[in-house]
Amino acid sequence: MALITCQKCGKQISDTAKACIHCGFSLVREEKKETAAREIIDYNKLSLDDKNVLRTEFLKKNPAYEVCEKKRERFLMFINVSFCSGVISLFLFVCLWGGGFIYHQVTKEDTPVFILIIMLVLFVSAIISSIANILQRKVFYKKHRHNELIINKNMRKWLKEEKNVSYTLLFSPKQRKDKDFFESIDILKDDIER
Repeated sequence: MALITCQKCGKQISDTAKACIHCGFSLVREEKKETAAREIIDYNKLSLDDKNVLRTEFLKKNPAYEVCEKKRERFLMFINVSFCSGVISLFLFVCLWGGGFIYHQVTKEDTPVFILIIMLVLFVSAIISSIANILQRKVFYKKHRHNELIINKNMRKWLKEEKNVSYTLLFSPKQRKDKDFFESIDILKDDIER
C-alpha cells in the first residue's frame, strides 16, 4: 500500500482509497477520466502486422479459439488442394484428348486404348474432385464461419476492454445472414462448435 496526494486538498491518502478521507474528493471519477482520455484506436486502420500481433495475442489467451483457427486454416488448405487437383486433372484430360486427336490425324489410326482409359480416369477424377469441393464448401462452411464470427465477437470485446481498440466487423450486403448471426451472438452463452 502506497500513499498518494489528494488532488483537491493536497493531503496524503492511501492509493487504494476510493475517496479522500480528509475532504471526500472521489478518486474513482478521476480514474474514469484518465481511462476515457486514452485514445481509442480503430482496429480496421491498423497495419496488417499490428492486426496479426493482436490476433495472435488474443488466440494465445484463448487456446480453444487457437485450435479452432488452426482447424479452419487446414480446412481452407484442403479446399484449395481439392480444387487444384480437379483443375490439374481437367488440364491433363484436355492435353491427352488433344494428343489423341493429333495422333489420330497424323497416323490415321485410332487412339490407343490405354490413352482413352487414362483420359476417362482423369475426366472422372476432375468431376469427382469438383463435386467434393462444392459439397465441402456447403457442408463445412457454415460451421467454420459461425466459429469465426464467435471468435471475432469475443476478440472485439477483448480489444475494447484490454487494449482500448475499437473493432467493427464490416459485412457486405450479401453477408446479411452472417451479420444477423453476429449480432445475435451472446458472448456468455454461445461458444464455438468443436
